[in-house]
Amino acid sequence: MEQPLVQLRLLTDGDSVFVLTKDPKVMVDTLRGGQLVWSLALGEIVVEVREKVSALRVRRAYTVAVNGKDYAVELQPDLEDGGYVVECPGLPGCMSQGDTVEEALGMIRDAIRGHLAVLCKEDQGKKGSRAGIDEHSVTQVLRAISLMALNNRINAAVASGAVMSSVPPIPN
Repeated sequence: MEQPLVQLRLLTDGDSVFVLTKDPKVMVDTLRGGQLVWSLALGEIVVEVREKVSALRVRRAYTVAVNGKDYAVELQPDLEDGGYVVECPGLPGCMSQGDTVEEALGMIRDAIRGHLAVLCKEDQGKKGSRAGIDEHSVTQVLRAISLMALNNRINAAVASGAVMSSVPPIPN
């Protein structure tokens, strides 16, 4: 640590422990009346906690199988709301979340299935035309999936006692 947040000065005569106060003429006998005195250095603990929090921010790579095919996904902790956010880079916009790693991976499997179903339906609707996908339609479906996931998270937060408020946009 660069500089300690607080200093604790204790004096002892071998029988008792005295704490210095802001007034240099006043000392408090901390053991009088059966009190217990202990001190804990937090510097090393703070450094260790910071390192562990930094490690949490790291994205972790996983592979999930959907319909017999493996998909690479990236999972990272949601440090603001808790739980985990997971996305499938091979399917742009395909993402989900869960309270645990296992739940998040299960949710991304469902999101991938839904994403593939939409892509398949789009391809079937374009029989006779070039094999391709209307990016606007896919974007709308992906936004709807993301909004459903957000709505589920908001509902869970409200059910657990969170308070919601909204501010209307300011007109131009």
